[in-house]
Amino acid sequence: MAESQLVHPPLFTYVSMLALLTLVPPFVILMWYTNVHADGSVLQTFNYLKENGLQGLVDIWPRPTAIAGKIIICYALFEATLQLLLPGKRVEGPISPTGHMPVYKANGMAAYTVTLITYLSLWWFGIFNPTIVYDHLGEILSTLNFGSLIFCLLLYIKGHVAPSSTDHGSSGNIIVDFYWGMELYPRIGKHFDIKVFTNCRFGMISWGVLPITYCIKQYEEYGSLSDSMLVHTIITLVYVTKFFWWEAGYWNTMDIAHDRAGFYICWGCLVFLPCIYTSPGMYLVKHPVNLGLQLAIYILVAGVLCVYINYDCDRQRQEFRRTNGKCLVWGKAPSKIVASYTTTTGETKTSLLLTSGWWGLARHFHYVPEILASFFWSVPALFNHFIPYFYVMYLTVLLFDRAKRDDERCKSKYGKYWKKYCEKVNLAKWEPRHGKFRYRHPWVQYLEVGDIARDCAYRIHALNAYINYETQIEQKIRTRIQEPCMKVSTECGHVLKELALAMKTMTYPLTIKVHTENGKLAAENLKSLLQTNSSWEEIIFSEIIPIATVASLLIDIVSYTTKMVESFDQLATLARFKKTNRFAPARIRTGSWKRKRVTPEQNVEGVHHHVIAVE
Repeated sequence: MAESQLVHPPLFTYVSMLALLTLVPPFVILMWYTNVHADGSVLQTFNYLKENGLQGLVDIWPRPTAIAGKIIICYALFEATLQLLLPGKRVEGPISPTGHMPVYKANGMAAYTVTLITYLSLWWFGIFNPTIVYDHLGEILSTLNFGSLIFCLLLYIKGHVAPSSTDHGSSGNIIVDFYWGMELYPRIGKHFDIKVFTNCRFGMISWGVLPITYCIKQYEEYGSLSDSMLVHTIITLVYVTKFFWWEAGYWNTMDIAHDRAGFYICWGCLVFLPCIYTSPGMYLVKHPVNLGLQLAIYILVAGVLCVYINYDCDRQRQEFRRTNGKCLVWGKAPSKIVASYTTTTGETKTSLLLTSGWWGLARHFHYVPEILASFFWSVPALFNHFIPYFYVMYLTVLLFDRAKRDDERCKSKYGKYWKKYCEKVNLAKWEPRHGKFRYRHPWVQYLEVGDIARDCAYRIHALNAYINYETQIEQKIRTRIQEPCMKVSTECGHVLKELALAMKTMTYPLTIKVHTENGKLAAENLKSLLQTNSSWEEIIFSEIIPIATVASLLIDIVSYTTKMVESFDQLATLARFKKTNRFAPARIRTGSWKRKRVTPEQNVEGVHHHVIAVE
């Protein structure tokens, strides 16, 4: 199903779904009530609910009305007609895991422009007063609430009965299927894409229409338009215009290409988006703020700049994909990773991962200007109340979760190529520079060395538990494996000692690989000794267990020290550790234990009393 299920534990997933299904619909009504009837005060709304309880929520919940239904139906039919009839360029969407490739008609900018011109013309010529929408906004949201739940239920039934493509399926759980949806690309007929309608035509265009409505309402209410409302509306309209200019790129995003059509996407775009996304403007209607020319210009320029950077991030990636990497990014040939993956049908395909330009600064960098833009179209309300900033906080949580889901999806899809991508784009350039590393801090490799060292320490701890037990075994038995065991422990001790000092001094001892190879050879010889020595048949089985355990743990320790050295090698390369020759190199010994005796290293403290000797 959806990617979130792969990221969060099942219990958390089910609890969060039930919470959203039951709590978010009334929350939309409370957002409207707080902005329109509670002076924008969350505390006032809280005190009201505290005094009146659940009955208070029932009392403030507007009843669906005929006029609200007419407004919704007229708007929906108008947008559906534009979606079907307006001309547009043919655009192919990304190939789905089942091999299906959706095809779209890119007429969003035309539909958006026609809608705004029509809406303003109806107001200008006195045919329809947009303030009616604001005056009946509670009823509209209430009607949308119930109507959209029915709409999502119909989508659930359609997914079972008449799916539009091969990209559909059930998780076997009704709640999960209703919440996430059954189909990835549901359509009515061949050309009417339901997700394009709910997300782009109904939801996103309403995000452009409602701020204009709030401006007209404030103008009629106070006889003038505040600079705060003007700044908020301009930044918002620039953002929405940017969206439709880039709409074809949106069809490659998680919303369309990965999240199915269910409550999460469809109800969210039909109800949550028109209310929550436009809430700063809803608040400003009754709370006009005079920013002053200078502050208003600062906020406006900063907001528009953030929208532009967000657009340029998406444009850069879209152009990179369109040209198959044969383009210029910031005046240079792009840096990229060619990643291959396998579809559910077993077909192998390749994708290009951009690692330069905006996309070389950090993973999901485009979310940063988007969050900042939302802050700048909210900050004109200043700081008298919290409610104008709810959308900024919501968007931040949403995008962090989306980034996590996208990382997990890409990790599952691309495997080692995604790991390579993460290593290359592993730190945000806007973060403070990390001392001499600046922006090359190899944090991932540092953690990897630590993880392997922890696993190695577990084996050493387990090994210590057998030492005292081993001393109770007959001397002749201990003698047979003492020398190879000491050799293994000596070389591992050298490796761990040198690794610890190398990490501390940021140096790369050239002898570390010599000791690693010696340890691997000693482990092979120990394994060979245990497998080929026929005299083990004389030993009681109960006495073999600790011997085999000790030998097995020693061999495991060699394996983990080898992995540690490999990870350390990556760390040292990225962090540019200085190579040093502070220890005399040990000679790599070859041959089997049967043919050649290898003398244990001397002058290693405790080598005759401890399994691993590390100073």
